[in-house]
Amino acid sequence: MSEDHPLLGGDPSAVLKATFAAYKRAARRHEETVGLPGGSEPRIYESLAEALFWAITLDEMLDAQDSSYRLRRAGDSRAKFFLGLRLVRNQLAHAVGPVTARGRAPFFVKGGGLFHLGEGWIWRDVSALPEAAGRRAPQQRANFAEHLQGRLTYETLSLARSWFRDEVRRARRRA
Repeated sequence: MSEDHPLLGGDPSAVLKATFAAYKRAARRHEETVGLPGGSEPRIYESLAEALFWAITLDEMLDAQDSSYRLRRAGDSRAKFFLGLRLVRNQLAHAVGPVTARGRAPFFVKGGGLFHLGEGWIWRDVSALPEAAGRRAPQQRANFAEHLQGRLTYETLSLARSWFRDEVRRARRRA
């Protein structure tokens, strides 16, 4: 058994697969919770925090296994927001304030038009988030502002799930 991966028989590929499965279950719970009429904010936060924990864990695992991972992540629209997700995960982990709000997610169309697709749980405006400490916090805030604020939380988790699916497959093929 490997000291690096004592779980699941020491197989890093099995650990990666299990971590992805945990992320999918947590993201699905969040989608189900926000879809409930009158879904309670504590349950929404609980499911979101769990999904973010698994997302950042999986992101770190993939990054540690592949030196080209960050470059691929930065260039893919399904994953450009991971620095912002890390900011949110850190804010939830350290209980520094709410990261979502009930609101309407904007939808921009060519020509400058703006429509709203309906109400839901969205990422708060970056100006509403408390300042975070740490050397990467400014980068994370900028990423959050560019890619997350005002978007529906469950849509972000769905994009991340698609990204992770492809990256876990890639990692397992390399193993």
